[in-house]
Amino acid sequence: MGVMRHIICVALLLAVFTIGAKSASLQECLQLIKTYNNYWAEGLRRAYGRVPGPYDTSKATAALEAVKNANCAQHNGAVYGGCVITGCRQQICSDKPSSDCTRRRGVKEECLKLSICGPDGVMKTQFQRCGWVFTPEYLNCVYKRGLLL
Repeated sequence: MGVMRHIICVALLLAVFTIGAKSASLQECLQLIKTYNNYWAEGLRRAYGRVPGPYDTSKATAALEAVKNANCAQHNGAVYGGCVITGCRQQICSDKPSSDCTRRRGVKEECLKLSICGPDGVMKTQFQRCGWVFTPEYLNCVYKRGLLL
């Protein structure tokens, strides 16, 4: 009976935490991720000396916490806004299908599944409407593989 009571208590706790967890919409998450990416990019510019002065990591940390608290990882791999994931290795986010097999410089293809494909993405040319939105999970994946953009 004690084991069963323990299992029921754990199940109830999980249900309470699951119900209480806020899950943001894709659009809300895109805004949170964009804010995080702006602070992340500022840190890189300062680290490489392109912008003088010290870097305050508290804003980036707060932005990352906001992304995590909103459960934005649920949207990793999402495709929206009429965009498609294409290319022979699924390495391109575009507005039209492509059989292109070109490797993109600065992109770790195995990490792209942690990104979001849509018109708000940054990896696009002037002729493209769609691109990759780099999530914190993507940036962590790239960092672990020794490649920073």
